[in-house]
Parts: sequence; structure tokens; C-alpha cells
Amino acid sequence: MREDGPLSSEHTDPREASEEAARAKTKEVVSPPQKLRYRMIRFVVLFAVLVLAMLTGYRYAINTEANMWYLFQVARSTAWALDVVGQRGEVEPDRLLAMTQRKRAELAEWRGDAPVDGESIADSVSAEPPLTAWESWLHKAYSLIRDGGSLQEYGPTVYFLVKKGLVSRREDLRKELALVRNDGELEAVVRDREVARLEAALEEVDAEEAALPEGEEAGQKARRDVQFSITLVPDCGAIPSISIFLAAVIAFPTLIVHRVIGVVVGTMVLYAINVGRLGTLMYIGAIDTNSGGKWFTFAHEYVWQGIFLIFVVAVWMAWIEFVVGAKRA
Repeated sequence: MREDGPLSSEHTDPREASEEAARAKTKEVVSPPQKLRYRMIRFVVLFAVLVLAMLTGYRYAINTEANMWYLFQVARSTAWALDVVGQRGEVEPDRLLAMTQRKRAELAEWRGDAPVDGESIADSVSAEPPLTAWESWLHKAYSLIRDGGSLQEYGPTVYFLVKKGLVSRREDLRKELALVRNDGELEAVVRDREVARLEAALEEVDAEEAALPEGEEAGQKARRDVQFSITLVPDCGAIPSISIFLAAVIAFPTLIVHRVIGVVVGTMVLYAINVGRLGTLMYIGAIDTNSGGKWFTFAHEYVWQGIFLIFVVAVWMAWIEFVVGAKRA
């Protein structure tokens, strides 16, 4: 009589196989959405925590020299851009030549550098060169903080000269003409040529002014300089908006190298956009003379606030598309 062998291990109940296939199919369908939901929740939570941490940290870093340096770099970049599109852009234009020695010594003391050889502040280094724009801003910032103030609503000054008026043009030409006439090192032929050129330019300015209508606003505007100046407070540095971008890049689930690219390149792009924003606002402020600054206020508080946030989102989405997405492809 033949004995039946053991049941094969490969034999399975059709009902169990059907249930197992159903579970696998359910797992296949349900698992990706659950994983995606988890990643989204993690991204949102991490993003919110990072934004809160960055903004809180910057709040406590406002009175530090690092923030003073950053605001100065924003001011200097803006002045450079204005210098390209206008006649002059300058940071801290009202630097006084007086008390340079004392201010530089005070600044060294406030930053922790004691006067050399125990000299008093008043008696330290004499015959020094004028303060640079950076030193001037740094002295103003430290003075404010030592007096109990804060840089929350204070920053370096940026001056923008769009176009010189007839009065300034005449004054500059007269100064240049006096220098040429008193320059003993110039050859007589060169001096005579330069004097003739400057005198002709003065005559053109006089003719332009003589042709202006008397007492009308157009004539007054032609005589005045088209200029504008602002104080770049911390909000002008766009740190809050850039912090939102950085938090979104860091919190996004991707490779570290992708995040590094996003942080470095994205910050540079947003910094350049912010410089363009400030330059545009200053140009509007310079030409907005008839409305009492209404157009400048509107562009500053409404138009550019929204546009800059759009740029933040656009740069972040471009990073996902061209860096994260390209690597995945």
C-alpha cells in the first residue's frame, strides 16, 4: 500500500492566497498616500519651527555687529546700483571731517580695543584720514546702542542723486574752473583749452536757466537737484522673507547637496532682487515730488511687499524644478 507523502510547502489555500493578494494590493494603494502625508506633515512642522527660530534669532541679533555689517552691505550694494542708473549713489554721505580721531578711538574702545599705551581717547592717534562710510555707520550704531537705543528702526543712510539741477551744475562748473585756473602744473595751452570748455558749459547753463519760465513749478524743478535718501532699517534687508525661503529649502525632503545649492544660490538671487527693490523705491521717491510721497509709500508698503513674497515662492519653486527635480530625473 502506497503511503502519501507530506503536503508540499508550496500548496496554499486559494482563499488565503486571495486574501493575501487583497492585502498586498491595499498596502500598495494605501502606503504611498500615507507616506506622502507623513512627509508633508513633517515638512510643515519643520518649516514652521525653522521660521520661528530664524526670526526669533534675528530679533536678538539686531544689535550685533554682524547685523550692522549686513545692513551696510545692503546699503553699499544699493548705492552701487544707484550709481549705475543715476549720477551718484553714496552710503553715509554726511560724514563729518571733524572729530575723526575721537570717533575712531571711541569706536575701538566700544569694540573692545583699548587705546594704545594707556593713552586717553582724546590724545590717541592724530592726523588720521577721514572716517570711511563703514566706520561712520558703525560709530552711529554703537552710539545709539550705548545710549539705550536699538537698531530695530535704524540703519545706514543711502543717498541717491538722480540728476543735478541748474544751480548745482553751475556751482560745480565754477569750482572746476577755479581749480583749472589756479593749477600751476598745467601747460598754458591745456589750461586755456579747459578754461574755454568750462566757460562754454557755464554759458549753456545760464542759457538754460534764462529760458525757464519765471515763478512756475517747472522752472523751480529744473533748478533743484533730483535726489532722495533713505535709512535702511533691518526690515529693508529682507531678512524675514529670506528666512522663509531658507526654512522652506532646509525643511524640504531632499539631499543635503540640493539644500546647500538652494541656500547659497537662492540667497544670492533674493539679495539681488532686494537690492533692485530698494533701488526702484529710491528712484520713485526721487521723482515723486508732487504727491507728497504717496506713490513711494504705496510702492514700499503694498506693491513691493507682495511682489517680493512672490519672488520668494518663485525662487523656491524654481529650485525644486531645476535642482531637486532635475536630479531625480
